[in-house]
Amino acid sequence: MCRPDPYYCEMCRPDPGVFVVVPSSYNEVYEEEMEEIINRRSMAKYFKRVYGAPKKKDDIVRKVIKINSLEPHGVVYIGDALSDYEAAKTNSVHFIARVIYDNHLFDNIDCLKVEDLNVLRKMIEAL
Repeated sequence: MCRPDPYYCEMCRPDPGVFVVVPSSYNEVYEEEMEEIINRRSMAKYFKRVYGAPKKKDDIVRKVIKINSLEPHGVVYIGDALSDYEAAKTNSVHFIARVIYDNHLFDNIDCLKVEDLNVLRKMIEAL
């Protein structure tokens, strides 16, 4: 799971064994608005589902796991906010921090960190 990112789409080509959802509460962007943004950017083909405010990220992750009959150990959450880390931790799923620019949010958190999304697939495969 990750927020829309133009580099992400180049890295994560549609793969029948993988699906991606977008849980966003960025600036209280509501689900319909997030879907509109993704459609306008022609990114919908990369995502199975989009979730947004007012839902909480930990509730979204729990729902995605349940409705798709997933095992938490087989789920990877990619995020760039502490709320993403907390949602992953609460649901016992793997977490990879997307570190961008001078983001020091994850400096003191023991988790995988990625700047270049081109290496993300290899990181996930190594989990």
